[in-house]
Formats: sequence, C-alpha cells, structure tokens
Amino acid sequence: MRDGRRYVYANFFPPNASDADDWRTRPIMVCDGGPWFFGAEYDVTAGRITQLAFNGRA
Repeated sequence: MRDGRRYVYANFFPPNASDADDWRTRPIMVCDGGPWFFGAEYDVTAGRITQLAFNGRA
C-alpha cells in the first residue's frame, strides 16, 4: 500500500540464474545482471505497470 493504492512488486530473472533453485525462500542476489534481471511495480487499481527497473547494463 502506498498513498491508499495497492501495488505488487515482482523480481524477474532467467531460470538458469545462480541460486535460482532457492528463489522461494532466499532473494536472488545479482550485480550488473543486465536486462535478464529486472523488477516491475504493478498498480492494482490502475491495472498497469508503473515502474520498471533493470539490474545494470548488458
């Protein structure tokens, strides 16, 4: 919740990422992973993605 609106934040990464087997219980830590590692913020009320952030350069 932020300013009375519901948001969902999700991290995305390729299935062959290191430590990907533990993604349900541990965060995937990556430095400069490029476009294959990114996060997205979804505004539930508006029904749209409001933020998109990539992890470093490819």
